[in-house]
Formats: sequence, structure tokens, C-alpha cells
Amino acid sequence: MKKEVIIATIILFLIGCTIPIQETGKAYFVENIENNTINITQNQSNKEINKTKNDETISTPCEQQWRCISPAIKALQLNNCSFSERVSCKNGCFNDTCIPSSTCTAGFKCINNNMRGYQLEDCDWISKSVCEWGCNNTQCNQQPNFNISNTIQNTTVAEPTTKPSPAPIPQYSLKEGTTTTIGSTNVSIYTFDQYRIKLLMNNRRSDWIMENGNITLPSGERITITEILFQQFEGGTRAISYTIQ
Repeated sequence: MKKEVIIATIILFLIGCTIPIQETGKAYFVENIENNTINITQNQSNKEINKTKNDETISTPCEQQWRCISPAIKALQLNNCSFSERVSCKNGCFNDTCIPSSTCTAGFKCINNNMRGYQLEDCDWISKSVCEWGCNNTQCNQQPNFNISNTIQNTTVAEPTTKPSPAPIPQYSLKEGTTTTIGSTNVSIYTFDQYRIKLLMNNRRSDWIMENGNITLPSGERITITEILFQQFEGGTRAISYTIQ
């Protein structure tokens, strides 16, 4: 009996402890829900603010002004950020403006020694003209006056000079059956016809030599066969003409 009373007491104690714990957990759960709701509401509010700021940034127009859109072109940028009124810059575009041209004093000037023209303030040239007699002090020079009579009187006519004619080259003749000595070489006709010839030089035969052909002798002299005379009939002339160099 005593044992049963102890068990009943323990059960009642446990039941009494469980109820506050459940109540505490319920309160904690409710508090978390409220905190999360507050955080979600705050995050949504922040997103709305950021979206509004971004929309304001996107919709902000560009400042209307001239801008360089290339090294040689400037254009007017409108408030909607588009470009219009493109202008070509002759000397280039820098810092959103066309580089100004050099300034020159307008007037007629000598472009070079043989040309005259009108230079504009932007240094370009117009009305160019060629100065046949040269350009000096912004003016084309006048044609000089030539005194033809004095020129003729003062001109000395050179007498024509004649060059002496070169001395003729000696021609030599060699008949068939004869021998001649050229330098230290004995030369004779070995055989020939009306177009070519073979010579005998110190008992050494040459190759065929055509008319106007040449050969160098063993002693160093060079002979040229200038003519071959070969008459085929009996008693006809058979000889050669030659020169020595």
C-alpha cells in the first residue's frame, strides 16, 4: 500500500511540471511568429524603397550638351540620352568641342616659288595661279625682256671640228702554196674552199675558219680572215686576205 502511494505521488508531480512547460513553448512559438512577421514587413518596405530609388535613377534624363562621339565628330546629346545634330570637326574633336583651325591673315601670297594664291583666314587657299617667271612679294614676276640683237652679237659660233679618220688597218694577202711569217709563226694555207679555210701554223693545223673569223697564232698575234678568194677553175685565184691585231 505504501508503495502505491509513492507511485501516485510521482505521477502527480510529473503532470504538474508538464503543463507550465507546454504553456512556455506555446508562448515562445507565438513570439517567434510575431517577430518574423515584423521582419517580413520591414524587408518588403525596404524593397519598395530600393525599387523606388532605382526607378528614379533609370528615369533620370541626360543633361543636354554637345559631346565628342568620335575623334572627328561631335553631336548634341538630348535629355533622353539620344544624339542629334552631328557635326564634323575638320581638325578633330577634343573635350566635347571641335578643335579650332589655325588662323591666318587673309590675302594674296606666294604659295611657293612658282605659285600665287589667296589665303583665307582658316589658312585654306583659293584663286591659285602659276607664276611662269617665279613669285616674289605676293606677286608673279614679269616676263624678262631679252635683247635678241645683243645676244646674237655676243654669241660666238663655234667652228665645226672634224675628227681625224682612224688609220686604215693594213690588209695582207696569202696565196695557196706560199708561206709567210707572222711574228715567229710560219703560216700557210692547208686547205680551203669558197667559204672557209684551214691554216698550217708551224706544221700545226687549225680548225675551220670562216670568212671574217679570227684565230690566235702560237706566237700571240691575232689574225682575222677578211676575204676568201677561191676560183674553182684551173688557173683561178686562190688566196686569202687578212689583218693582224
